[in-house]
Amino acid sequence: MIYQCTVDMIKALKVEPSDKPDIYNAVYAWNVKVLKVNRRNLVYLMNNASKLSIILYGMTAKKFKDFDDHVRLGVRTILKDCGVETPIIERYIEETVRQSLPPEEPESNWGY
Repeated sequence: MIYQCTVDMIKALKVEPSDKPDIYNAVYAWNVKVLKVNRRNLVYLMNNASKLSIILYGMTAKKFKDFDDHVRLGVRTILKDCGVETPIIERYIEETVRQSLPPEEPESNWGY
């Protein structure tokens, strides 16, 4: 998956942002933002193509180390709830590659 992260999210993941790929499919790109709600971390992911949203609440430092696993579980859950068949979900998960990108246009990417 291609993660377009806010600066706070990059700090939470403790990763260095990579360069934006020249060509990528927006179906595999997700905007990622971290917020504090009730003194807990809430991670908000929104797909660039479909605007499908996933919320991961209560993320701790330990959970940020397994961020990809939590995102995959969230994607599986939300797509299954939307009625997508399991083989299609698994193919989507397999075709994703992890990258971290800072957002280019934060206001337009978040769809406010």
